[in-house]
Amino acid sequence: MHFRALASLTKKYFPDLTFTTLEIGARKIGPEQEVFYQLPEYFPGSTVLGFEPDDYECEKMNKEALTGFRYYPIALGGTEGNVPFYQTAAPMCNSLLRPNKAVNALYNNMHFAELNKESEVYTTTIDSFVANNEISKVDLIKIDIQGAELKAFEAATQTLKDVSLIISEVEFMRLYEDQPLFGDIERYLALQGFMFHKFDTIHGRTLAPVVLNNNPNFATQHMWADAIFIRDLFRIEKVDDERLIKSAVLAFLFGSPDVTFFLLGRYDERNPSSNIAEEYAHKLNAGALE
Repeated sequence: MHFRALASLTKKYFPDLTFTTLEIGARKIGPEQEVFYQLPEYFPGSTVLGFEPDDYECEKMNKEALTGFRYYPIALGGTEGNVPFYQTAAPMCNSLLRPNKAVNALYNNMHFAELNKESEVYTTTIDSFVANNEISKVDLIKIDIQGAELKAFEAATQTLKDVSLIISEVEFMRLYEDQPLFGDIERYLALQGFMFHKFDTIHGRTLAPVVLNNNPNFATQHMWADAIFIRDLFRIEKVDDERLIKSAVLAFLFGSPDVTFFLLGRYDERNPSSNIAEEYAHKLNAGALE
């Protein structure tokens, strides 16, 4: 209900607004729906393009896909060509990097990340895919490719220029050999005009054999998380009007209505005939967005 109200207000000013999302690592591992799956419903013409190198899984997702969703049996990474592919006990942990046996041995319930098979997979880059498919702009990137996120970002410099929000899996310890950690990703994205905003989820484990609260997934050691990056609010003058509005919508979608108000206010300052920030604040205070 709340997002419908914001979408309605936004379309009052921008009736043709649409969003293009890349979901890199789109395998479904539970019944939960990603919040950005609402975009094609509330902003008709929006698209969610998912990437899952497992042909069978990709075909299944395409058969079940709603309007605006399409899945590609493609691995996105940092280069074009065949690269090593490490298949693990649980397919959700398959990676372009070799699993770290030392971590798997030391902590509880990490057996699902143990290496089963090494093969090869063909990868392409985000920039190449976007250019080859004549995608004008990408607004949102959700990426979860088990330690290879930084390599993918480094091969997406053109695409990142138009992106408004990124949600990326990050790690705080090397679950895969030689993988970049959260700080490495944060530093690189800062150079591309983004700032770290918040963690959406944080996960971890306890040292084996200690199990706390009868939960083998209980975390005393934080290992990985989903991190949200937004356009740098301290350099917002470098963000054009379209990205400003899209950033405002996406910030609300990911639970930051204060950022939405800030960005809408900056838009109104640039466009004196607009009153979208005040209208938004009125709806927010009245509870229409709750």
